[in-house]
Amino acid sequence: VPDPIAAGLVDNYPHPNGRATGFAHLEPSVGGKMVDLLMEVAPRTSQVVFFTNPATSQAPSLWRPFVMAAAATHGIGFVESSVAALDEIDPAVARMAETPGSGIVLPANNWVHNNARSFVEPINRYRIPAVYPAVRMIEEGGLIGFGVDIVEMFRLGGEYAGRILNGLRPGDLPVQSADFGTAINLRTAAAQGIVIPSNLLVAADRIIE
Repeated sequence: VPDPIAAGLVDNYPHPNGRATGFAHLEPSVGGKMVDLLMEVAPRTSQVVFFTNPATSQAPSLWRPFVMAAAATHGIGFVESSVAALDEIDPAVARMAETPGSGIVLPANNWVHNNARSFVEPINRYRIPAVYPAVRMIEEGGLIGFGVDIVEMFRLGGEYAGRILNGLRPGDLPVQSADFGTAINLRTAAAQGIVIPSNLLVAADRIIE
């Protein structure tokens, strides 16, 4: 889950003290890092659009201050776009495309992760630079992502499940934050006419050519 403390599943990360433990894939300050990445790959961006879904958890509200602060630091506008259903994504992206200089930051929540293609396809079609919250979304064609490897996170969760089945109490196993990394899709960059800076290529954890 994105935030097990806010969800009421655990008391804290080192000592969950209950019947749940596992791996968290949310660090709200990452929102600011994603705006920084957006400005590096698309320096002409004049406004960052932050997607939210009112039907999902409170995770987007945790990210919002960091995205807004980073946008202000870069001297660009901040726009929040609410999409509550899959058929609302394409029209929302089309509206963004009408404003030159729009760039997108997507928050990390299960709705975004589970519907990667529904976001990636229209964003790429309208050639809007976007930063995604998971490596898997870059494999689906997203431009650049800063987030966790969902497959690796579930593998680690499986190890925890094994330890619990062997007798350990969940409350005695600390909640861990999944490792974050940067992934870049050069095919998508080329299609959008974006040249990825060399420093990002060197620092990237994964590059799709």
